[in-house]
Amino acid sequence: MSAAASPSMNRGALFAALAHRMACFSTALLLLLEASPAYSVTTAVWKSGLTGNWTDVSGAGWTGAAYPSLSGDIGQYASNANAVTTLNLSGIKVGSLQKTFSFSWTIAADGSNDALTMDNGASSATITCANNASFNVNVPLILASDLAVSTAATAGATTITLNGTITGPKAVTLSANNTGTTGTFASTITVADLNNGGAVTVNGNIGTNATQSSKTAITSIGSNVTSLTKTDTGELQMHGGTLAATVTATSNQTIKKAATSAMLTVSGNNSATFDGLWFATSPVATTDAGSLKFSSSDAIGSSNAKIVTSLGGGVVAGIPIHRGGQILVDGQLGGCL
Repeated sequence: MSAAASPSMNRGALFAALAHRMACFSTALLLLLEASPAYSVTTAVWKSGLTGNWTDVSGAGWTGAAYPSLSGDIGQYASNANAVTTLNLSGIKVGSLQKTFSFSWTIAADGSNDALTMDNGASSATITCANNASFNVNVPLILASDLAVSTAATAGATTITLNGTITGPKAVTLSANNTGTTGTFASTITVADLNNGGAVTVNGNIGTNATQSSKTAITSIGSNVTSLTKTDTGELQMHGGTLAATVTATSNQTIKKAATSAMLTVSGNNSATFDGLWFATSPVATTDAGSLKFSSSDAIGSSNAKIVTSLGGGVVAGIPIHRGGQILVDGQLGGCL
C-alpha cells in the first residue's frame, strides 16, 4: 500500500488551488469592470403641459426612457404651457433644474412630502428660470452640493419660488437678475424657509433699465445660516426668523423687513460688518408689523449703519444699543429703541 499523503502536503495543494481560483476571479472581475460603460448624466425633459409623477417616463411625463435621479442629472421644462411634476419617490437626486419660456412649472409634493436632494458633486447644483417663466419648487431641498438659484428676466416677470425647507451644510447663492435692456420686467426669487448650514449670498441685479426690478424675499431665515452677504443692486426682503449669521454689506445696501406680522430677530454680536441700512416698513400699523429686533448691542452693525422705519414699522432692542448708528422713524432723525 502506498503511504498516505502527509497533512502538510494536503494543505499545500489546497492553498495552491485557492490561489488559482482567486486569480481567475480577479481577472474576470477586471474584465467585467472594463466592459461596463461609465454612468452618463441623464438630461430629462418634461413633456409639454403634462401633470404627472416624477417616475413617469417615455412620454407620459419625461420624454426619455429615464427620469433624473442621480448626482449630476438634469431636469428641464421648456414648453409654453403650465405643467406639474409630483415628486412621488424618496431618495431622488438632481444636479440641475431648469425652466425656460413662459407659463409655469411646479414640482409638487405628494402625501409623503419627500425631499429632493440637490447634488452636483464638487460643482454647484443649480435651479434656473428664464424668459418670462414661473418655476415653483414645493418640496423640501437637501443640499449635498452648494446651490445657485438664478433668474434671467428678458421680458415680463420671471420668478422662482422655493416653498420647502432648505437644509444641508452647503452654501446658497440667490441671484434675481435681469438680462434684457428694454421693457418693463422683473426678476423675483422667494425662499420660504432657508436654514442651510452654510453661507448665503444675495446678489441680484436690477439691470440697465430704470423700469426693471430685482427682488429676493426670504420668508423665514434659520439660525443654521452661518453668514449673509448682500451685494449688487437688487432688493433683499427678510420677513421673519432668527438671523444669527454674520451680515456683510456696504453702505449702499439695504436689508428690508417686509410688511408682515412676523418679527425678524438679528441675534447676537453677529452683524458688526454691516454698514448699510436696516429698513422696517408696513403700510398699515399692526402688531409687530415690519418689526426688527436687535438682541445685542452690536447687532445693528457699524457706526455707519442706519435703521429706518416707515408707518407701522418698528424697532425693538433686547438690550440697549450703544453704537453710533442713526435711527430714522418715518423718515425723520430721532426715535428710540
